[in-house]
Amino acid sequence: MAITATYTGFIPTEEIDRVFAIIRDMAAYPAIMPDDIESVAILARDAESTISDWRAIVEDSPYWWVERDLIMPDRHRLEFAMLARDDPDRPNDLAYDFDDLRGFWQVAHVESGVSVTLEMMIDQGIPELEELIGDTLKASILEFCQRLIEKITAEVA
Repeated sequence: MAITATYTGFIPTEEIDRVFAIIRDMAAYPAIMPDDIESVAILARDAESTISDWRAIVEDSPYWWVERDLIMPDRHRLEFAMLARDDPDRPNDLAYDFDDLRGFWQVAHVESGVSVTLEMMIDQGIPELEELIGDTLKASILEFCQRLIEKITAEVA
């Protein structure tokens, strides 16, 4: 059972390209959110994608994953997905902390500013656990998304 959370925030700026540049600079996330993101190492990068190694803290628990980010600057959209166990770009054979993690960022012009949407879907691969803590996990993911967008807003200001 996967848990999906979507949060949309508003940034009072017309600088949509600057907002998107901050979002796509994942290596800077640990400086933006040091209590939540321990590290993001960029393993590979080209004009349209990035492969990044993430270490994060959620509810005082450490999590690790490697993701591929598809960057669509003309649409101000970034889609991310955890690399599958059999993906040739996956750096090693260590176990992930999730069965699946994916989502997207979408930035759009709105009246008087920019809207930023972050959607995350997490599947821990343990349906019984997700039934017990699913609401708590979803609330934690929403809170994380909200804090991250608030930190990005502060970076733009």
